[in-house]
Amino acid sequence: MPGEFYENNKQAVDEKAVSYVGYCHVVVWTETCRKLFEHVMENNEFVETAEKGELILYKTDAAGRAVGNPFTATADSLEMIKAVVHREPLRKRYNFFEYTFKPTAEDLINEKKGKDESRILAEEEQRINEIKELKSERDGYKADNEQLQDRINKLEDDIKTFKSNEALNSQEITKSKNKIGELENTVKKLQEENKGLTGDKTTLERNLKAQFGAEKERIRPLLKMPQCDKDVRSSIISWIKDSYNELLVVHPTAEKALMSDDKSIDWHKLCMIIHYIAGYTKYRNEGGVALNSDAAREYDPEDSGLKAEPSSSGQGSFVSNKDNYTITVTLDDGTKREEMLDLHVKTGKDASNLIRVYFTYVPELKKSVIGYMPGHLPTRKDSH
Repeated sequence: MPGEFYENNKQAVDEKAVSYVGYCHVVVWTETCRKLFEHVMENNEFVETAEKGELILYKTDAAGRAVGNPFTATADSLEMIKAVVHREPLRKRYNFFEYTFKPTAEDLINEKKGKDESRILAEEEQRINEIKELKSERDGYKADNEQLQDRINKLEDDIKTFKSNEALNSQEITKSKNKIGELENTVKKLQEENKGLTGDKTTLERNLKAQFGAEKERIRPLLKMPQCDKDVRSSIISWIKDSYNELLVVHPTAEKALMSDDKSIDWHKLCMIIHYIAGYTKYRNEGGVALNSDAAREYDPEDSGLKAEPSSSGQGSFVSNKDNYTITVTLDDGTKREEMLDLHVKTGKDASNLIRVYFTYVPELKKSVIGYMPGHLPTRKDSH
């Protein structure tokens, strides 16, 4: 650098240069540096810069030749030295002709300390990221576990319902078998009492057989009642179609509602309601009136108080929720017409035990059409 600049800033240049790089060498010229730049460094470009009295900053190779692009400055030369040096790695050792320059022990310690701190920070950041990933995985496992537990709880509820309904079915079958046995004994007893009669005996036997046949026909569907397993909904639909084909029709709306209902209800009770509606339909076919609490009592063998009632206490629900209570029925001649689900059989009041079956009796078909089950249709007060 120019001699005058160095003389005026000697202490500052030495201190800053040593503090930045650990060592330095300062070349000072007073008049001309042509020999240094032309012959030693083989760089004519520096000659013009030196003759202008400007500061030259440059990097050298092992032979002392300048490499890279030079930097020149005047007023803020020390700050430029700082900026350039901070971008360069710390040299461990450097030979310049017969001189050897190397950093101090303190500089080496500081450099290692800086690298160690950077490594520690990087490792700490990596550990933090790993902890975040583990927490995320843990939360995912927790959510999966909760879903599995919900499924387990639902399956356990289904098993309890199945066992309860299985016991009820077993009791009903036993009761039905006992009643058939009683009827058979009655037939035998009457036959014994009427051995001496001919025509009367034949008439009596015919009447008893008819009575026995009707009782057997009424009980037979209960002996085929579906089991409460995972396919209970589809099993109930098939059971209705197979056992009550002459009396009941399951509308697609009711079938869809039953298949999509995910609540675990008392399936045995639902089947007993279907059985009662079949008996009610037979009662209507024989000329019975629509509303009669004593209708088809023999089709309520458990004495549950089942009866056909109006779907709504007034016309309000039919008006405000007409679409929910209206179904399309196809008659035997192929014509279609809209019917209102004006009747229903109900049991239970709470969400846990509530069952409703909505239907309408169609005289032309001599059948009842089930339009919705097993939940509650909206009312004027409760539109869901």
